[in-house]
Amino acid sequence: MISHKKQAVGNGQKITKSGRPALPQRPQVLKGSQAEFDWAKSCINLLEEWRHSLKKQGQNLAVSDLKLLKKYYKLINETVRVGNCT
Repeated sequence: MISHKKQAVGNGQKITKSGRPALPQRPQVLKGSQAEFDWAKSCINLLEEWRHSLKKQGQNLAVSDLKLLKKYYKLINETVRVGNCT
């Protein structure tokens, strides 16, 4: 039976079952605070790096991950960057 727990990678980074790096938990702070903004930016950076590495392999980001990315961009009042990775 496959465990649903996150696995540890050799470099100490946690990954999800899909292979994507685990995102940090949301801090327990007020909505709209600087800490929430910083958390959302770190999640965006991880997802964009994952998206870029998938593009290099000729794959696309999963729809669920795209929805997460959209949610995080909405939190920081930016639009989602769509297009080719450079």
